[in-house]
Amino acid sequence: MSRRRVLGHPRKTLGLAAAIVGFGVFSSSIGVGALPTTSLPTYGDTTTNASRTTVAMLGDVNGDGLQDYAVGMPYADAAGADSGIVYVFLGRPGALAPAPTPVNVASASFTITGHGGELLGFSVTGGDFNGDGRADIGI
Repeated sequence: MSRRRVLGHPRKTLGLAAAIVGFGVFSSSIGVGALPTTSLPTYGDTTTNASRTTVAMLGDVNGDGLQDYAVGMPYADAAGADSGIVYVFLGRPGALAPAPTPVNVASASFTITGHGGELLGFSVTGGDFNGDGRADIGI
């Protein structure tokens, strides 16, 4: 019994799907004005230095077996206007609080600060980028 491909060649199908998404859904005719503003709340802080704050799970940056995370604040004026800052929190053993608690950036394990206008922290990610078996911080 022979197998039939219903969708044809996988690469051609993937290319067609990408073309439909790339030119259909994300076309210039659909922009922010098309969103229903009455049903979408403002997401996060949009007017202060905390605007566009990002949070990322990094993995185990320091090799202690605990997960670490970072908070990036690109519009913070840490070392000049819009220099940005990334707060890195190394994991701690023990149970989490039973209810969500605010993050106190003053308790960060260490910080990485950008230069004026750099917007450091706009995007933060973790992964083993250099292949040494430990998580790295990508900013």
